Formats: sequence, C-alpha cells, structure tokens
Amino acid sequence: MSCWQNMIRLDALLVIVPLLVTDDEKTLVMCINCLTKLVGRLSQEELVAQLPSFLPALFDAFSNQSPDIRKTVVFCLVDIYIMLGKAFVPYLEGLSSTQLRLVTIYANRISQARSGAPIDANQ
Repeated sequence: MSCWQNMIRLDALLVIVPLLVTDDEKTLVMCINCLTKLVGRLSQEELVAQLPSFLPALFDAFSNQSPDIRKTVVFCLVDIYIMLGKAFVPYLEGLSSTQLRLVTIYANRISQARSGAPIDANQ
C-alpha cells in the first residue's frame, strides 16, 4: 500500500471523527457508515492507533435514542471486533453489559457466516 493511500485514509478520519458528535441523525448515520467502510481499509496496527480518536464518540452514539444510529454503531463495532478479534475486548469496557453482549453476539454470528468459525475460535 502506498504512502499516498495511507494518507488519504487518515485524512478521511480527520474529516469523519469531528462529525460523530453531530445531533443530526442522517449526518451521524452517514458518518458512522463511512467510518465502518474506512476501518475495513486500515491495517490492524493503523486501526488500533486510531481507536482512541473515535471510540468515545461511537460509544456516545450507541446510547442515542434513534434505533438507526444504534444499529449503525453496532455494525461498525462488529466490523472492528472481527478485524481485531479478542484484542478489541479491552476497548469495549465503556459499553454496558447489554451493549457488549449485543456486539459480541453479532460479531460471532457474522464471523461464523464468513469464516465458518466464531471469533473465539479464530483468534
């Protein structure tokens, strides 16, 4: 991967992250969807390095009243969980037990569907 492509991804994060605190539902859903696509293009090392920049806002959005926002957050967290595996668990301490259970269940289901094994078995 070229240095140029890496810069573009990290610049995109600089644009998306500040918008994760918006009150506008459509903007927030769109930004979280963009973030989900972007994290899938980062290496594990890049992703871990960037987690502190957006996880707090993502966790706040997980408590939003809008079910669409909460659902979008779940899928973003699930994609990160699948990418990082059990190494992501310590970062999830900010979630309630119900939220953590939801992310874990979806991550294992999607991992099972994609690879034939739950995350626990993949890591």
